[in-house]
Amino acid sequence: MEKELPPNTLILPPIEASDYMKGDIRYEVRCEDWRPLLTTKEPQKFKFDSNGCTQNSGINVTETQFNFLKKDMSSEMLRWFTNKGYIDANGNFDFSWRYTGIKAGCSINGSSHFSFWGALKTHGVIPRKMLNYTLEESQKFTNQEDMCADFWNSSVITSEMDALAQESKQWFDVAYEYTWYNLERGCPATLFMRELKHAPLHIGTAVCWNWNSEFLVPCEKDGASHSTMGWKANVDESKVIRDTYNPYDKTIAAGYRIAVAVKGVITLKDPMIGPNLSLSVWEIFIEILRQVGVVLKGK
Repeated sequence: MEKELPPNTLILPPIEASDYMKGDIRYEVRCEDWRPLLTTKEPQKFKFDSNGCTQNSGINVTETQFNFLKKDMSSEMLRWFTNKGYIDANGNFDFSWRYTGIKAGCSINGSSHFSFWGALKTHGVIPRKMLNYTLEESQKFTNQEDMCADFWNSSVITSEMDALAQESKQWFDVAYEYTWYNLERGCPATLFMRELKHAPLHIGTAVCWNWNSEFLVPCEKDGASHSTMGWKANVDESKVIRDTYNPYDKTIAAGYRIAVAVKGVITLKDPMIGPNLSLSVWEIFIEILRQVGVVLKGK
């Protein structure tokens, strides 16, 4: 029997070239290897598919960057995220993509890349365990329509969730732009490799017949119907993605077209600016020494 393929639920809004090649985000090389920072694997399918590939993969991009930025966080910032439950048993940042998806207007029809990044910037994040979903919860439904209506139901969001999400925004900033958008011509390998050193890429591709394999060969399909996270580029121009379907880490061969690539960049706000300055005298002293060290290192 033929294996089930990911659904066609990546929404592609009409855009102009100026919308995605603006260069608003200052480019910098931040990371040469994202592998040690990859987030905990999480599927988008329960008894039925949530059709939330864009939201789940966007959270993967976000969590991976937070794992990278952990080393630069003040003791107060890291303590806040830890105490509020944002870090999972694997030591990775773990955000609720269900929350962000509801804020982004995701539904059984899917969502767009920009809806994810706009929701993240506007609403912030909450821990996944604060608004999660399980296979057991989905078992009570007999069709995908009812399960998705339950999954993306905005009434499950409480004032406590919204308050915590807004509070989380004190610690980080979000910037995003299309770095590539061409439904007939794939993203050039040189561009993909360059941008990947700045942040993992939130990408869109067609789904070929062999999608459930570890190595994906090109097919004749154009456009983009499924969203994943691109996190590695190889010298042979193949790329490695983190998917929301098993196998989670897939290598796509050179020539497999990446039609859409959004770069969302997470940066930390000044850890000494904010309403929660509850450090002890000793912690403040240690923080000052850390920041002086960062300044001297940058000279």
